[in-house]
Amino acid sequence: MMRSIFNLMAMACVVHSAVAKVPESLTWKNFDEISDYVRLKKNDLNYQKISWFSTVIDGQREAQKQDKPLLLWLYFGDPRANC
Repeated sequence: MMRSIFNLMAMACVVHSAVAKVPESLTWKNFDEISDYVRLKKNDLNYQKISWFSTVIDGQREAQKQDKPLLLWLYFGDPRANC
């Protein structure tokens, strides 16, 4: 279990370091660059392919049944806070 958590954290670091540089300001010269940056990418909707459960108990039961780890995703605050 700890190995899975470590691997997940390592992958998150790799993904974070591979994120494109954020443009600092919007001008007519960089409009296309910023437009491409904010447009949805092919992988941005992959989370919709996951069979999400509405309760932790349901997810925990399914994880035990399949002998797989459980990902508990918590988010506090407004997801638009960094916009």
